[in-house]
Amino acid sequence: MKRKATIFMFFVLISSHGNANWSIEARIFMTTNVLYSIHSSNLETVPGYYFTNFDTAYTSGYQLKFIFQKQKGINKKLQAKLTINEPIDVYNDSTHLELLTYLEGISNYSLIFTDVANNQCSINIEVKNEKYQFPLYYRMSDVRKTIISSDTNVHKMKEILFIIEPKNKEQFRFVIGDLKIANRRSTWKKVYHPLFDPIAGTNSLELMKKDSFSAFGDVPFLHTNMAWYSEPIDGNLFLRTDEPSYEPRDLLFNVFDVLFNNYPFYDEKGLSKEEILGSLKRLQNDTLNYTDAIIQITKLVSGFHDPHFFIPKKESPPADRLFDPIGLFELNGEVSIAAIYDTLLTKNSSLNVGDKIFAINDIQIRHLIDSLSVNYTGTLSVRRNKALSGLFKIGADDSLKVQFRTNEGFLSDVYLKPKRNIHIPSNFIPVHGDFKKKNGVCYFRINNFERYTWIHFLNHFDDFKKSKGIIFDIRGNGGGDEGTVLKILSTFISNPCVLLHSSILIAENNFNESVVIKPNPYVHIYQNIPKIVLLTDNRTACASELFAFSMRKHLGAQIISDSKTAGTYAWRTSLTFPDGFRIYHNCMVKPFFDNNFCIENNGLEPNIWVWKTKVADLYPYEDKVLKTAYKFFESYQ
Repeated sequence: MKRKATIFMFFVLISSHGNANWSIEARIFMTTNVLYSIHSSNLETVPGYYFTNFDTAYTSGYQLKFIFQKQKGINKKLQAKLTINEPIDVYNDSTHLELLTYLEGISNYSLIFTDVANNQCSINIEVKNEKYQFPLYYRMSDVRKTIISSDTNVHKMKEILFIIEPKNKEQFRFVIGDLKIANRRSTWKKVYHPLFDPIAGTNSLELMKKDSFSAFGDVPFLHTNMAWYSEPIDGNLFLRTDEPSYEPRDLLFNVFDVLFNNYPFYDEKGLSKEEILGSLKRLQNDTLNYTDAIIQITKLVSGFHDPHFFIPKKESPPADRLFDPIGLFELNGEVSIAAIYDTLLTKNSSLNVGDKIFAINDIQIRHLIDSLSVNYTGTLSVRRNKALSGLFKIGADDSLKVQFRTNEGFLSDVYLKPKRNIHIPSNFIPVHGDFKKKNGVCYFRINNFERYTWIHFLNHFDDFKKSKGIIFDIRGNGGGDEGTVLKILSTFISNPCVLLHSSILIAENNFNESVVIKPNPYVHIYQNIPKIVLLTDNRTACASELFAFSMRKHLGAQIISDSKTAGTYAWRTSLTFPDGFRIYHNCMVKPFFDNNFCIENNGLEPNIWVWKTKVADLYPYEDKVLKTAYKFFESYQ
């Protein structure tokens, strides 16, 4: 799973105190005290809404009373005022504003904060979509910088003024689901998990509550009886010690001995655990220093070809994003030109869409892809696809000699300058959250399962309920936040169901647990569920594969594709050493499904295969995969 995803893998967390030599800890943010909350006001609540802020869900909102008031600087706008009965001190670095809203017919709005000395500072928000808005988080010390006064003294805040600019003053909605000003701070929490017991010298089994169930955050309908998980973190863990000095080389080999012993996918990857551990032991017995040991272990880990288990390269300054001059696609064993982006090529060469690439810099294209694919992670087909996408990533002053075969069968040469600033037409870039309706069928594009994807989904939910079919396009979706996947799934199921199982290796024994998902009681389609189709490809990975598998198993969804999915479903975490060295790994737990089916390195086969034979079959041309989905629904008319 990608970084930034809040993984639903929960550890026992305890405040960081004590004198253990090594501990595994997470940096978490917690609210220390709430200074103001709209929920403690006397405003009347409005039912029929569903607000989530990743921590809590609210099923009602507050509708402010807006009035027209002609004042300097806000003519022809509406305003509403929230008075804070006891003024609060909010302008410090630890104080944050959190706001959830539902808006209709409003193009922009402002929040103006007034202190007891009548100084004002403001936030201006442009509204980009109707209905539920993305959660807003502001640090109040940053808001203070917008003060509309020469008085720079910090005073307590006494009121919040909302200024809105509706498109029609008679028809608009501004509903607040949550408005909170609170102090937050970060703190270290110790993490206890069986994987880390050999490193930290702990016994996490003593802290586990067996057969316990947990509900959490804005996913109150998900329960888990994974006994050793009790609190969510973002998956970034740190090795910490209170010892003044330590031997980093010893720590390095100790950590990798634990990771290699507990790596859960040896069978799926076709790897020998004994050979990997033997290679590690030989490196440990060698006279390598710490830096050279990292280099050799990195090579060993890269042989796993696992996108969830790797050692990242040292960070470098971000480069300008430059696009390839042409787009390539492998069709029927040949590499075809799917698009030409560089206008110089369209004007000054005989290169055309559909031509076949024969060689690059006099190296035959099939040999080039074979040699480059070993540098990438994933299944063989995924690695070949990544190699194809990386053919033009060369130095800024280099040019490439490309030999191609025209549609007429002639061989020709062209020289490409990959580092030119090239514009990609917008129709070649799928839009996240794109929504369309055609003949009673809803099309919904999900580029990734980041947390805001739920807002996109929720804003079209009424359309989904009324449709005869739904197409979820998750092609190229590399995964994201599992919580978002679970929330979307919960709106369709009518009964609790086992989503997946997990296996944890403890002292050579496998402990298996299950995750159970419950229906969402507030947002749901329990009756007359529309038929569902999922569009996937070999870049559909991780959380997206969980989504596709679960939709097919529990709702009878049909997967339509020209390939299997990526086969990379695992829970990734990172572990950072005191010197900043970082490892990404998936060794804490092995997710699997009924009949011991594991997605890792297997992927999901489509129900309906689509065979692409020409460039016109690709997106964004005729898009044969999407066309097949619409034909599928036509058969049910």
